[in-house]
Amino acid sequence: MNEVTPTEPQRAHSSAESRPGFFAAGVTHRGSVRGSNEDAFKIHRDTQFAAVADGVSGNQGGAIAARTALDALCQALADEVRRTGEPAEFDLFRAERMFRAAIEFARNRVQETGSRFGMLQMACTLAAVWFVADHAIIAHVGDSRVYRLRNSILEQLTRDHTVPEDFLRRMGSIPEGMEGQRHVITRAISAGREVVNPEFRIEPLEANDVFILCTDGLTGALADDALLHHDSRVPDRE
Repeated sequence: MNEVTPTEPQRAHSSAESRPGFFAAGVTHRGSVRGSNEDAFKIHRDTQFAAVADGVSGNQGGAIAARTALDALCQALADEVRRTGEPAEFDLFRAERMFRAAIEFARNRVQETGSRFGMLQMACTLAAVWFVADHAIIAHVGDSRVYRLRNSILEQLTRDHTVPEDFLRRMGSIPEGMEGQRHVITRAISAGREVVNPEFRIEPLEANDVFILCTDGLTGALADDALLHHDSRVPDRE
């Protein structure tokens, strides 16, 4: 199991995991705007699972929430796989129920941690993909995203849980002036919320599919077409 815990803001952190039919790599960096990095990612080769989380900016303990949620989520899925068998053997609907239960376990762990340290406002976003039975089960909360690159076409598979995007879902358009609230998220894994309400999507896999999981630190700086051609090579392992 690989874990990335950003502790030194000047460094880029990376890791990679491979298994027949599954290769994943990740990198995180604080960027050039903020003095700290509240992003974290997790890759678990045996479970064929990858996720990113981003601490909610301005809330105390955001970085702790991101790390806690990813640790708990990965632990819950890995324990279930060890108990029940290989992911390739799972029924998709059963696997989605397991995924939902694991996210709820992660929320409980964030709540426990927030209560212990007196940080009930700590929260994070989540974007995660679990590869099961030749499908990708995608779960997300907040404005972290999942993209798929297939046949040189990049497609965003998630829709942000933000004030403008929620309004667009309901009304079909975004009112003038609301674009300024695009960083105001409406769902999160939070120590102060009893409900997570993650959004799920199941997609069949094709050969050579590439999935990109990222936080708004990347999508806020790069448009989708720039993301497709951006040099995203993982730095040498430190």
